[in-house]
Order: sequence, then C-alpha cells, then structure tokens
Amino acid sequence: MMWEHHFEAGQAALEQQRPDLAILHFQSALAFSQDTFLHLALIEAFQQNQQLEDAFLHAQELYESNPQNPDFASILGDLYRAQGSYFQAAHIYEQALEIAPQNLTLLQRAAETALALNQLKKAAEYVQTGLSIDARHLELRLLVARLLSEQGDRGEAAEVYKAAYLDHPHRIDILNQWLKIQAVENPAEAIQLLIALAKYRPEYRSTLAVQAASLLRSAGEVEEARKSLQLALEDPTLPDREAYQHLYHVISPIIAGDTREIEACASRLRTWAEQLEDAPSSQVETDLSNLSPYLNIWSILATLPYLNIDPRPIRQAYGNYFQQILPAVSAPPPPPLREKKRLVFVLYSNSPVYQFMRGTLLKWSTNWDVILAIIPTANNFYPLESLSVQRPDFTYLRLSAHPAKARQQIEELHSDLIFFSEVLADQVLQTFLASQRLAPVQVTSWLSSGTTGIPTIDYFISSQHLEQHQAQRFYSEQLILIEPIPSYIVPPTTPPTPPRSDYGLPEKGALYICPHLLLKLHPDFDLALAGILENDPEGVLVLLARPALDNLRNKILARFESQFPHLMERIWFVPTMDSESFHGLMQIADVLLDPFYFGGGTTSFEAFALNVPIITWPGERLHGRITYGFYQQMGISELVALSPEDYVQKAVQTATDTSFNRAMRQKIARQKQHIFRQAEAVTALEQALNNCLSS
Repeated sequence: MMWEHHFEAGQAALEQQRPDLAILHFQSALAFSQDTFLHLALIEAFQQNQQLEDAFLHAQELYESNPQNPDFASILGDLYRAQGSYFQAAHIYEQALEIAPQNLTLLQRAAETALALNQLKKAAEYVQTGLSIDARHLELRLLVARLLSEQGDRGEAAEVYKAAYLDHPHRIDILNQWLKIQAVENPAEAIQLLIALAKYRPEYRSTLAVQAASLLRSAGEVEEARKSLQLALEDPTLPDREAYQHLYHVISPIIAGDTREIEACASRLRTWAEQLEDAPSSQVETDLSNLSPYLNIWSILATLPYLNIDPRPIRQAYGNYFQQILPAVSAPPPPPLREKKRLVFVLYSNSPVYQFMRGTLLKWSTNWDVILAIIPTANNFYPLESLSVQRPDFTYLRLSAHPAKARQQIEELHSDLIFFSEVLADQVLQTFLASQRLAPVQVTSWLSSGTTGIPTIDYFISSQHLEQHQAQRFYSEQLILIEPIPSYIVPPTTPPTPPRSDYGLPEKGALYICPHLLLKLHPDFDLALAGILENDPEGVLVLLARPALDNLRNKILARFESQFPHLMERIWFVPTMDSESFHGLMQIADVLLDPFYFGGGTTSFEAFALNVPIITWPGERLHGRITYGFYQQMGISELVALSPEDYVQKAVQTATDTSFNRAMRQKIARQKQHIFRQAEAVTALEQALNNCLSS
C-alpha cells in the first residue's frame, strides 16, 4: 500500500535526522489514508523541523474539522502543553470532555495540566472521574500519588506508589517515585526494600542499586548512597562501569556533618581528579544513548562551592576527561557573513535566569541577530517566551530534551557567539551543550556557579565588584571583568508588612533571618549563628526548610544540637513559601544573614528592594561575594564584615540598635538605585561580547 511505503520512508528519514524529507513522505501518505497516527507523525516531523506554526495549524485543522474526535483534541492539547501553554491546553481538554466525558486519555491529560497550573482541586476531580470508570488505570493512580505529595501527604503517596509498583514490577520509574519519598522519610526502610527487591528480581539488582544511590544522596545519606553504588559495581555486567566508578568517588555530602567530613571529601575528590589524567577506557555512544551517567557527575560537581571546596581543579579535570569520552563531531563551519552578528542565548527557565536575564534581554540593543534557545523544563513559573510580546525581533527556539537533538538544533543556527546562561547550576543538558564546540566563541557569566572547567567555554564575564584581585586563578576560562554587575535588574513590588503571627514566630526578640537553602549552611557558619544568639540573649534565628526535605533539616538540627544545645529553643524553621509571603518574611526581619561561603543572589537584591539590611562576609570566590558586590555598587560598607567575629558583632548591632538599623535602611533606600535598572550594565555586557568576537 502506498501509504505504508511513504510512512516507512518518513520514519527512516526521521531516524536519519531529515525531518524535512519526512514531512514530504508523511504528507504523501495522508493522500492515501487519514489514519490518526499518520497525522501524529506529520506533526512530530513539523516539530523536529522547527515548523511549530505548521504543527499547530495542522493540529488545529484536525480538531476543528472533527471536534467529536477526542484523539484530535488530545493532539492539539498536547502541542500546547509541549510549548508550556498550559491554559490553552486546559481549555482544549475541557471542551473535548464536554463531548467525551468518559475518555480516560483526556481525563488524564486534563488532570496533568491542572496539576501543572497548581489547580489541585480540579486535578483531583478529573482523577476521581477517571478512576470511577477504571479503578486500575495506572497513570491515574500515579496522579493520585502526585496529588497527595503536593498536599503534603507523603506517607499516603508512598503507599499508592508502592501498590502501583507491586502491580507493575517492570516500571522502575514508579519504584523511583516511592524511593524519593522513602529516601527522605525513612532511608533505612528504602535500603531494606531495595535489598529485598534485588533478591526477588536479581536482573534488576544493579539498576535498583544505581537508582537508590541517586535518591539517597539527594536525601543527604551519602554513606548509604556509596554502599548502593558499591553493590551495583559488584555486577560485572553493569553497563558503563567507569561512569559509576567515577560517581562512587565524587559523591559528596549535601549537608556535611562537620568540617572533617568536608576535608575528607575534598581529599578524595583531589585524588580522583589526578587519576583522570589517565586515558579513559570508556566512550559515550555516537547516539548519546549512554550519556546520562557521565553527565550526571556534573550535577555533583556543581555543588562543590556549597562545601567551600575549590571547584576549578576538579571541574577542569573532569571537563578534559568528558571531552575525551564524547563522540567526535565535526567542527562547525565558519558562520556565514551577515549584516548582524548572530548571538544565541541558551537559557533555563528558573528564578535566577528569569530575574537577572529578563530585564537584560528586554534592554538588549538591535545591533545583534538574537536567538533565545530555551532548555525544556516542567516549571511554568518563569516563561521566558513571554518576552516575545516586547521583543518580537528575537527568534525563540525551544530546545529538545534529547541531547543529540538539542545539539543539532544549536548547530543549525550557525551562530557567531553562544552565551550559556547558567552552566552547572540547575540542569545538565546545558552543561552537555557547553561541552561542545557549537560556535567560534562560547561564553558564560556570573550566573554560573563559578568556573565551569569546560575547555570549550572561552570566556567568563563577571564584574569588578564581584571579584577579588587576581581572581583569574579561580577560572579555567578567560575572565572578563566589567565595571557594573552585568544584569539589568528590575526590583519586585513592595507588599504590605505582615505581622509576625502570620509566620507563627514569637512576638518578642530580634529576628535574625537566614532565608536560604539549607545546603548553603556550611559548618563554619554554625559558630557565627551561635555567636549571634549568645550575644543577643533574646534574639531568634529563623531558617527556611522544605517540608519534603525533613531529612536535610534533621541533619542541620543534629549539627546544631551537638554544638550548642542550649540555644535550640531560639532556632525556628519556617517552610518555603510563595514570593509574596517570602518578601513579607524578609520585611519583618530585623536583619538578614548572608551565609558564608555561598551567599545570596536573587534573595539579596529582593531584600535590598525592600530596604532590608544584610550582613555579609565576602568569600574568596564569586558565589560568596554577590551580596558584597551589590554593596560595592551601592557604595555601602557598614554591613560588610571583615571576619566571622566582626560578622557576629555587626549582626547583633544591626538587629538591636534601633537608630543604626533605621539609618542603614534609609541608606539602602537612597543607594539601591545603583543596582536596579542599570542600562549601562547591558551596554557594558554587549561591549564585552563584541570584544570576545574580535579577540
């Protein structure tokens, strides 16, 4: 049959990464048959060929020509979801469910979309309707578990995952969801279950052990994670053994018990890095099918600054090794001559990138051909595509989650310069792309967590306010310093100041608030916190903790209790919260505490927008100097400590001396204009990129 011939040829063209040819074959197949799967294949080919408008038009025509067909509604809704347009997807699913109210696929999609929009009640209604039709529907049962987790019922969620896994023991992903909860709630039970499963399903033994190691490490159980990896390495048939051997050596604590644990970790990492000079015996496959275990090592190396371990020699050693094991690719041809230089920003839609890059991009000059290549994420809170309303002159490209496809998308842009927004921070796909030579010049900046160590990153752009003298020694890239902090920062709006009772905090005593991730609390910082409470007998220390990460909070508490148990009653934890509540919490602080050796960034500029004083002791490297850099740019020195002892003294003075506190807030209010809406920062950054091109 002719349609079969064209369909098979189209599939072959997709495998050969020729979506343009696949489109022609699928269109030819549709001339002979209108089967739904042929339409799906054509839409996929349109997407791979970056013809998103054609994909939407085709799906829209299908839906409008036959609104009674739930498959066509599902296709269009799924397209909207893939582009992050969840409200539009929800509307399509709702319309389709009016016609086909018992369609389980539509109910599942609608529930997933409602969850993405944080509409938990509506999601629950869809799920309940679906389960009333088919109580054993696996994906709907998993949505029940997700809903329970979102509502804080993690124990009940774990039971749902466990029951679902026992019904479907081949679904390791369901087991992983159960482990994510148990590794936090009860690591010992998680280990015992894995041991039992390994005996019951020996063919999954090494797979289970590897997954357990990852989850246990994320719960802060480093030694248990290493035991799991050791179990996996006992399997002589374990694929990519070398990657897991590396992982065994680099796995490091998220919350260290003390400085001795950090020193032991640093020593182990240095020894491992020295051994990487030997030629690797493994290789990443050409199709990148086994890339993941080698890539995941980068996510651990990203956390070294939290432990105050110098990341440069370790990242640089692995960066060189990583280059050797990646499949060889041809060097990109020189970019064609164009009227404007083509600049590609590779962006990840998290809070720091959104806060520091959005304003910068809005103020970017029209002297460039700008493409925003956006890393896929399930997070819909920071929609960088929304820039298109104000900057229609930019090209917007949503990258594939598949590394090989994402690399091809970037290669086909033939850019003059690529700006990687946040290498080694939130995700590893950008790290992989940064490890490829995709443009003649490749740059990152201060949003990355210090040096990348990656030899294909040529320049690191920072500020004179953020770096100390001779800072080049901390970077494998060529360090470029511009005068202003290289971002156009828009301050948040100021909410009304809430009462302390809104947060369940005591009414009396100065509030010393450290509103940062617990992993930023280095053991050396503990003594400063204790010193503050001892010098202010009525003071209250407030820390933030994610309810889902009780195990990490308990590690911090154990550390505190071993050193200063007499102060524990004045240490309070509040849960993480939405932006408005978070800003309100900072407003009621008498003083904010910037942790060393990894301080605040977004949190600091938000606090300064609210005129809240922050005590900081600048570290050696960038990630411990951002609050200090803001103060430098504002011309404020009174709240910058010279030592840990000075940190304690300044914190107590600021919190308890009413007149000094008022004077500092007034000074911040006068001087904060020097860090917000700085158009010259954008100009300086553009000039730095021009200089990179001409070097």
